[in-house]
Amino acid sequence: MIPESGSAAAAVRRRSSLLAALLSGLLPGAGQWYAGRRRRGLWMIGVSVALTTPALVIVLLLFGPWEISGVGLAVDLVRPFFQHPNLLLLLFAAIAALLAFRAFAVIDAFLAARGTEFRKDGWRGYRPALVAAGIGLVLAFVAWPHAWAGERALALHDFVTTDFTADPGQATTTTTTAPTTTTSTTSTSTSEGSTSTTSTTTTTAPTTTTAAPPTAYGDDGRLTVVLLGGDAGPGRWGIRTDTIIVVSVDPVAERAAMFSIPRNQIHWPVPPGIPAYDRWADHTFPEIMNTIYQYGLGRPELFPGGPNTGGNAVKAILSEGLGLEVDYFALVDLLGFVDLVDSLGGIDIYVTKPVNDPKQLWPNGALVDVVIKEGFHHFDGLWALAYARVRQQDNDYYRMDRQRCVLEAAAAQADPFTLLMDLPILLPIVQENLITDIPVGMFPDLIELLDRVGTDAVTSVRFVPAAPELAGTGNSYTNGTDSLGYWYPNLEFIRATVQDLLAGEPIGDPGAEIDLPSLEEVCRAG
Repeated sequence: MIPESGSAAAAVRRRSSLLAALLSGLLPGAGQWYAGRRRRGLWMIGVSVALTTPALVIVLLLFGPWEISGVGLAVDLVRPFFQHPNLLLLLFAAIAALLAFRAFAVIDAFLAARGTEFRKDGWRGYRPALVAAGIGLVLAFVAWPHAWAGERALALHDFVTTDFTADPGQATTTTTTAPTTTTSTTSTSTSEGSTSTTSTTTTTAPTTTTAAPPTAYGDDGRLTVVLLGGDAGPGRWGIRTDTIIVVSVDPVAERAAMFSIPRNQIHWPVPPGIPAYDRWADHTFPEIMNTIYQYGLGRPELFPGGPNTGGNAVKAILSEGLGLEVDYFALVDLLGFVDLVDSLGGIDIYVTKPVNDPKQLWPNGALVDVVIKEGFHHFDGLWALAYARVRQQDNDYYRMDRQRCVLEAAAAQADPFTLLMDLPILLPIVQENLITDIPVGMFPDLIELLDRVGTDAVTSVRFVPAAPELAGTGNSYTNGTDSLGYWYPNLEFIRATVQDLLAGEPIGDPGAEIDLPSLEEVCRAG
């Protein structure tokens, strides 16, 4: 290496080569400046500032204590990567290129400070092994953040290119793609107090042209998703969706309504226009609600129109029964929910009433006496699932409360910093345990929308017998039971209730007339 001048060469021989390497490890070019290579140091520092300043600004904005930080900014940053996954590969290449530049700066600074002199007893009096160890530590220090960022870029690329719609239990079919049928049902109250119901069915023929990118909202301007909690635990064949919650969000009013469907209701209606409509004489699904998904998976010819006929079945039957267009479904395996909660470090829940559920069957096959006192608790994954599963103590009304509170607590725990730090752990868990027909490119939009809707703006209804809000009104969400004790839904009243809540004004509580508590009241009440 040729010194820039005689005096500079003398200065170089008086510098510590390891210190120069460390300085360039912290800021590329700083070591060159220290070693006397001012011109080279300046342009390296300039390049470093130009490359790292945007990233530092993003980090400060994302995790800073100001209004712009938080979920909204995080969603804006990741949205392009969800819509164009190949950008993540370009990001990974940029991370690798920046690492190469920084590693070059470290080695170059070391050589600049060392000069060209080599002695038999080592570089500048140091043993070669110690020098190599020192350089190795500096390079490891430089490489760590790039390895951290690169791992997350590749994990996110794998996530956004995953086919979340497919279910291993889906039966095959040789039928061609069927027309898409949308059924909307409306309820109208007459002056005599009765309710009349009308249905409109629209059938759209399949097309081979390229469709426009999906939007987050349905034709009614709302986003409506059915959340299914699947339980394929010990002693069960297939998957049973014991948790069925329809969430409908008004993006303008920033309000949401949650409709919890009991797992043990029977004879919900099948919409006309699909093969399943004529499968049963009364045009209703004859089994209990938590079997619809598994049934649809096994009989794709009855619920065509997409790659997951279990989800098709659930959406079709719920849309007809509620009189509300269900746009998407999302199924989470409750056993995977255990791992998800554990990866978040557990969740904090306020237990509104003591729980005593003896000999509950846990995922590992053990029988556990679940005893939980009233008050604040920090649950790991197993205990969060046990709390949501309690059945013996009370009825489905309170069980649905517990399920909703567990979901709300998990969502509250998933802040941007936690998600970013644990991304390589969280994403594989979600990939393995989530099945949904929501396009991956829409995930950021949904997260942003749900973040705008606070728990105090969520009204919740559980369509259970003897619902407390209906006490003394003479109304009920059910119409008696069959010979096995399964409840028939009161569809006219259910549809009318749904329409009343959805038609509520943006200001005020749309559920006030039937005394419905907000989600925050349910999960925080003492």
